Amino acid sequence: MAFCQRVIFTLNAVYRNVINARRISSSALYCCQNCSKNNNPEMWEKLTLSIVEQLRRDGYSVLLKAPFACSDLFSLLHEAGLSDEEIEQAMVSNPDLLNSNFSRFSNFLFILRQCDLSTKEALDVMNKFTRHDSINLEEAKKMLHRLTVCGIASKSLRKMLLQYPSLLSLSEVQVHNLFESLTNFFTVRQIIFMAVEHPDILHHSFDDLESKYEFLYHGIHLENTNIYQSRWFAHSLAHLQCRFECAIRCGVYTVVDKKRPLKKSNLKLKDIVDTDDDRFATSVCKITPMEYSIFQKMFQRQTSFENIFGEN
Repeated sequence: MAFCQRVIFTLNAVYRNVINARRISSSALYCCQNCSKNNNPEMWEKLTLSIVEQLRRDGYSVLLKAPFACSDLFSLLHEAGLSDEEIEQAMVSNPDLLNSNFSRFSNFLFILRQCDLSTKEALDVMNKFTRHDSINLEEAKKMLHRLTVCGIASKSLRKMLLQYPSLLSLSEVQVHNLFESLTNFFTVRQIIFMAVEHPDILHHSFDDLESKYEFLYHGIHLENTNIYQSRWFAHSLAHLQCRFECAIRCGVYTVVDKKRPLKKSNLKLKDIVDTDDDRFATSVCKITPMEYSIFQKMFQRQTSFENIFGEN
């Protein structure tokens, strides 16, 4: 009786192993089919030849280490959702991708995808750099993390990177120090607004921003609510001074009392400093572009004399 039980137990064990083996074989076959679908050497070779031919027609000479040198790269992009045509377009727009280091490329792509960028958008950002190895990926990752810690959401990071891919060259320390310094002047919400809407502010040093802010806040008596919504940081101090001087002399801008904020009826800062010269002259100051050009030269000469001899 005991012998029969052992035989039955053994047969059951063998049956389970056979069933599991079939299941494993089926899973393995499925994976192999998918891998062969995504990593078909003939497909990638055909795509490579098509890309090389297109580049040669455009005047490029391409040397690959092997016919299948780009198979891992193509497979990664294919699995990320790009069609063969989109892969070819990306490679033709930046031939250096064909000889890029796969490990570094995949890490770069992963970091950008974490910022809500699509694969195509990530490639567009990467293609803004002539050399991918010019970006310190570890530092870029830390910098992006710092931005999220400062309160910037992933969808906002996407917007920022699409506008200014050069943000990836910034260090975590630069971003952290600038955010900390700007809290002396603005609220966190205002800083986030400036960083998201005008990401190039992150490229400026605090010393440069401080001199412009002091002129606008202490010299012109503007409120922060007026300052942060403009591109005040992108202009030179001389530009800010010249624009306000002209607006005041033309009577379109009035300082009622230097100890009080300006009238609410005054123009917004962005209307004064963010417009081109012709529009500023005709639409804001109601003068001709020629008159404003003459004023600029006179103002520049006046400030030059003041810098040399001192203001009386």
